[in-house]
Amino acid sequence: ENLYVLVIVKDEALVNDTPGSLWQDDSVEVYVDGDNSNGSSVDGNDHQYTFRWNTVVEDPTAIHNGAPSLEGVEYAVATTDDGYLFEIKLPWMSIMGEPATPGQEIGFDVWINDDDDGGASRESQVSWHSTDGNGWQDPSVWAVAVLEASDKAANPAPADGAIHTET
Repeated sequence: ENLYVLVIVKDEALVNDTPGSLWQDDSVEVYVDGDNSNGSSVDGNDHQYTFRWNTVVEDPTAIHNGAPSLEGVEYAVATTDDGYLFEIKLPWMSIMGEPATPGQEIGFDVWINDDDDGGASRESQVSWHSTDGNGWQDPSVWAVAVLEASDKAANPAPADGAIHTET
């Protein structure tokens, strides 16, 4: 039902001073090509989600090229000793408008924006997979991920940490 993403960023200077332009500050961008059409330009199933580092949870932004929305998108952000991390939940229905299927391939990439000195623009941007500086607009250079269904981490019996219970 959901696509879960964990992003751990090593960053010595955390900055969030550009309201309305999350990508110009320390932030994470998640790209999903829901049907892995792998086109050279974005289409109706391609999505960009941007989450800015902050000490509070704020509204992410999204660029959707079809009907899905930010409905149900949740995330948590934590500052670490050497940077920050995001835990992100993207409801599959907000990406594709229909249920995911095990074994389904999707296009996927994560970009990190780094702003060390404040001001109106970031100093650098790196991507997890793409080597093309314009890859944020080009799903053909995103990685391919395979969706797998698993109940291993859900509803353990007995509950994690339980003692003196029947197994």
